[in-house]
Amino acid sequence: MAPQQISKEMGEATRKMTKTFRLLLLLIGVLLFAVGLLLGQQVPRSKFDKYLRPNAVTRMEIGVLRANIEAIRGFMEFGVPTIYYDPSCACFTASAEITSDLMKKPLDQVRARLTFLALKARGSLLNEFPELSNPGPDRDFKMTFWEINLDQPSANKTVAEYVDGKIVFK
Repeated sequence: MAPQQISKEMGEATRKMTKTFRLLLLLIGVLLFAVGLLLGQQVPRSKFDKYLRPNAVTRMEIGVLRANIEAIRGFMEFGVPTIYYDPSCACFTASAEITSDLMKKPLDQVRARLTFLALKARGSLLNEFPELSNPGPDRDFKMTFWEINLDQPSANKTVAEYVDGKIVFK
């Protein structure tokens, strides 16, 4: 073989190898980009996720528990909170109905009563969910208070919220 022919064949082999190498680099780059997108799109998990997994509780047990709660509520006065878990904020929300009579009292007394109700509801959650943040700037619990007007039910309205550990009047 002549040196020119060897050089020509090596040039073609180098071009083929360069083309293959470029294709391989492109494929690796696309693969890394796709993996980065998949991993980067994961939503941070809530510290309460373990409580959202299925559990071996029967519908009968849940039904009886709810019936007992409603029976207890029937014997109680206003201010007993209803508590829910809100996955959109990964926090617990509660609401309680209060009467117009409470709202007629001095502001300090109203604030003290609403704070007591919020902390009581939060405390009952803490018994079941020890992961709840410490009081203060509280991102895990919010509570809304509704004024129930017994004389005019259409005049019911939101009067206050417990947010970040404080009562905020509306």
